[in-house]
Amino acid sequence: MDKIEQLIKSHVEMEHLKRKVEGNVTECFLKEEGCTSAHKTMNKALLIIWEEGEIMPSTLARFLDLKKSSVTSLIDSLEKEGFVYRKDDPSDRRKVLISPTEKGVQHGNKIYEKMVSVARKCMSDLDDETLDRAIEAQFFLIKIQRQMYEKSVELLKQKCSPDSQSKE
Repeated sequence: MDKIEQLIKSHVEMEHLKRKVEGNVTECFLKEEGCTSAHKTMNKALLIIWEEGEIMPSTLARFLDLKKSSVTSLIDSLEKEGFVYRKDDPSDRRKVLISPTEKGVQHGNKIYEKMVSVARKCMSDLDDETLDRAIEAQFFLIKIQRQMYEKSVELLKQKCSPDSQSKE
């Protein structure tokens, strides 16, 4: 297995574990708030919108791995709850952007704080040196992910044709 394949394999494992942890954190949040599991996808969507600041519905659909029609209903629900609002994209009036309202930002903060609270409990046995190493590793991985994201955007612009990419 070459180094790129090793990196991708470990990335897939990390993503899988991340989803499991997020699922558990979400369940804790929902139980404490008395919410139903239907709110799980709404909270995931709101966290993405909260993090991005504003996002096109098609991009949100891609991030959530949902159909655009499902995301439209999801956005309608979030809008009805007062968590998000739609606005015209100033660079292209045919497009719509979704942004969090103040209530949505507050709810996003609440979810984030719950994630931190659960993480503190899960990592309470880690010493400062281990946490410092984990933080350093996370920052390094974020740097690599940003580079991969930027190159993947270029690939998408070229219609995903790897033949058009030069060998590095």
